Amino acid sequence: MNVAERSVISFFGIRGIGSIFYLAFALEKAEFPQARELWAILGFTMLVSISLHGVLATPVMNWLDRRHGRKIAAELSESEEDEEVKVATVE
Repeated sequence: MNVAERSVISFFGIRGIGSIFYLAFALEKAEFPQARELWAILGFTMLVSISLHGVLATPVMNWLDRRHGRKIAAELSESEEDEEVKVATVE
């Protein structure tokens, strides 16, 4: 795995469920006077993360595919459509 692949994996890595677990664990083990605020910050951070990842997933994966010399998703679907047209024309 090269640096670009590692970077993409680290950016899109699973963090949300781990954050929920660790915050719940910490709140169970110790007293935090601002527990509600911590949950609110965690929820907001996860919302921003989900939105950001949702917007960036396709462009980042297309960049990674191009970097490796592979076709991007749009090119693959165009190829499939061309094949379907060729098959329909032959029949």
